[in-house]
Amino acid sequence: MPKNALLRSARQVAISRVFATSRASHVVSHAPILASVRPRSNPAPYRRNFSSSRALRNDYGLDTAERSLKESLVPFNGAPVDRKVVRDQLMELISVSPGQVFPISVIPVVKSAYYELFRENERVLSAGDTKTLFGAVAGNNPEDVQDLPFVLAVYHQAEQAAETNRDSRDNILLLGKYFLFQDRLDNFWKLLEVQIKTHDDVDAGFVKQLLELISVDPHLTLGNVARVLQLKTDNHVSSSDELRNALSATLEQLYYKENEGSEFFLSLVENHILDSKDFTPSDSVVAMILNTCVNEGREDLGQSVLRNVVSRVGNLSPGQEDPQNYWGFWSSVAMDLHGSKTDVKAFISRLEALPHRTKATWDILIRYAVFKADLAGRNDLLQVRALLAEMQKVGFEPDAETYFDAYRSSKSIKPDVVHLFEAELDIEKDTSIFAIEMDKALKNHDTLEALSIFYESFEQGAQWENKRLHMEAMTELLIQYAGLNDTSVADILQLVQRIEPICAQGRIPYSAETAIAQNVLQRHSDTANFYTFMNRQYGNTADKVTKQDPQIRPHTYQVIHDYIYSCESERADLAWEMYGLLHKFYVVPFADYYKAIKFFAQDVKRQDYALLTFQQIRKNHDLHGQPAATSEMVAFLFHEFAKTKYKRGIKRLHEVVALETSFDVNRDVLNEMMAAYVSVEDLNRVQDCWAQLQQLPPSIGANNRSVDVLLSYFKDNIHYTERTWQGIPEFGLLPTLENYEQYLINNCRTGNYRRALEITKNMEIDSGLKPTAKIIAAVYNYTFTEQRKLEVEQWAEKAHPEMWLELKEGDKLKSLCLPANSDNDNVESLLKQASADMDEEMSGGIVKVESV
Repeated sequence: MPKNALLRSARQVAISRVFATSRASHVVSHAPILASVRPRSNPAPYRRNFSSSRALRNDYGLDTAERSLKESLVPFNGAPVDRKVVRDQLMELISVSPGQVFPISVIPVVKSAYYELFRENERVLSAGDTKTLFGAVAGNNPEDVQDLPFVLAVYHQAEQAAETNRDSRDNILLLGKYFLFQDRLDNFWKLLEVQIKTHDDVDAGFVKQLLELISVDPHLTLGNVARVLQLKTDNHVSSSDELRNALSATLEQLYYKENEGSEFFLSLVENHILDSKDFTPSDSVVAMILNTCVNEGREDLGQSVLRNVVSRVGNLSPGQEDPQNYWGFWSSVAMDLHGSKTDVKAFISRLEALPHRTKATWDILIRYAVFKADLAGRNDLLQVRALLAEMQKVGFEPDAETYFDAYRSSKSIKPDVVHLFEAELDIEKDTSIFAIEMDKALKNHDTLEALSIFYESFEQGAQWENKRLHMEAMTELLIQYAGLNDTSVADILQLVQRIEPICAQGRIPYSAETAIAQNVLQRHSDTANFYTFMNRQYGNTADKVTKQDPQIRPHTYQVIHDYIYSCESERADLAWEMYGLLHKFYVVPFADYYKAIKFFAQDVKRQDYALLTFQQIRKNHDLHGQPAATSEMVAFLFHEFAKTKYKRGIKRLHEVVALETSFDVNRDVLNEMMAAYVSVEDLNRVQDCWAQLQQLPPSIGANNRSVDVLLSYFKDNIHYTERTWQGIPEFGLLPTLENYEQYLINNCRTGNYRRALEITKNMEIDSGLKPTAKIIAAVYNYTFTEQRKLEVEQWAEKAHPEMWLELKEGDKLKSLCLPANSDNDNVESLLKQASADMDEEMSGGIVKVESV
């Protein structure tokens, strides 16, 4: 739009924001829990074994090439620099640089050569040379501090010289790799989200390369993998077995690195690895998936994967693994997932066939005997007793681990298992026994008894460990204890402090965290202690926290989210405080921001908080590569600010519109901006907005909303009101009911009562629109003399009796009339005062605005 050039004076330079520098939060890793499957030791792709570039200064060939390049840049005898010689010397310097990547020490002379070669429009470097130059610049040692503007300048030259989409994609990958090496993760995401939109050939191979880029610490996190896969989904990329294998390897690395967020982890597995029945992951990946299914209680998915393993059990081989550990794992996980007797037997039969059984193997076989007895409902445990006797015969004594394995495989015969191991075998009490006793109490919902057992275990020296079989009981204890009605926040946090040292990274399990959040926030509304609790969970220091991804850990996020949006107007400050806490501990999704803006602007009437939320969106866009604010958001804010005449917000928002290039300043934005300036009676700004609307093409220019805003502005000037009304056809428009309502109000506000009534009577003849109850009420209410009000009433009772009756019964009719003019005041001023009083009574604002 021509007029919009004034609002977009920064358009040409704003693209540099794409590459704003920021640091990303690093997700804290977690220890592995699957002992029988080893992580792969292959080096991560795209990892270069860099040595310090400063150590290369003694290389004779490099020194010679650098000196030759310097000499080629010096004019001789007044003759201009020969740019072709500069090009040849620059290419020579690249060829002698280690790995064809410039050491940081030669970058100053390279920059001089670059600016010499590109100072005119004539292209001296070929497309291939430009791509080679970019590779030499962007591939710099990550330990060296590189000149970002220079790297970007060469990137843009390489992009302009790119002859194919493949060349352009290679440039994107190289710049992305540079950003990751320089620890500029935010720049990396902004690059992808901005540049990939221009490519229609994004395929599985490209997504695989992106996965390889982020599969290097410290950028290998579940959230980053999810963002790459979201790009795949957004661009409708069909998967391939090669991509599934790459993703499997990446998730396997993550399994050993993080081992948390498993619910979301499994969703990635389902949607991007197990989405093809023809693809079979490696055994180690399958083991990882099954173990995660056990931890997350996903028996449906686990059993489906298990059946596939059983179908090819004949092809399974322990390889270099200990056969007893190998088959023991498959047997245990099959029982953990409550697989069928046939499924479990497929693995157990191979375990039974092995000679020289270990203690762990005997424990699994006894567990299987309990598993079979439980399925059959046999409580005599004859086979279990026989196996126990055989185990003792070869020199192994049943212990707490044997008991614990048997206990967790029993359901209907659990009391018989307890009697066998406690009464008959008199197993010595250790941590596993305490876990069993806690489990028994918790299953009977005797939470306080379980708590007593837990504290007793410490008195007797039990050594609780961070392993699933111990943590299950403690997690359930936290959940139930937090759910008790008479449990105080102090009591809950005291138990948390007792359990924290046992947990990985000192964090209590996620499900317990959510239960505590519900108790502390929703039941006790104790925001101070909740902040302390969350800081203990995720804070590294008082000022630095590990931000969580809500899609990976959604439940606690949802608890805080729901608490915020349950606040009413009188608790707006508390809602804002909690909204800040949400930002401290989570990376708030872009989709949640518009809801927050609406909540603060409409529900709790805090336009200042809505404006700050909008500014946070811009900050996230500039620094972290999140999506930019939309035109819809801007139009909504102008609309809300108009209602309360929020001058500071209107001005600040207009400043954003004037500089922003990430969204379209369309007619919806201009209409609501114009309405906002109408509300604060800024004539110059109203005229500017109207001028910009007029310069838009008719199909996207002024509409009936524009007319309505103009009529609102000319509410006390019948001359301009009439000009606006008569000009409606010039825009190819027909008047709407909303236009009619404001037009009639303007007539009444200027004392033209009879004319307003006549226009109302003739609406259907003139435009085919019938008067509505709202229009009749507006004409009646803004008629400020008793005689004229009576005329409106008589006509309405006769022409529209049902609507009139509805208005009377609904208390929609106002009796406000002009006061007696005993002081001989100016009639026009009396009309303005009466109209202002009616405005306040009818809408509470100067501008009558429908919903955006």
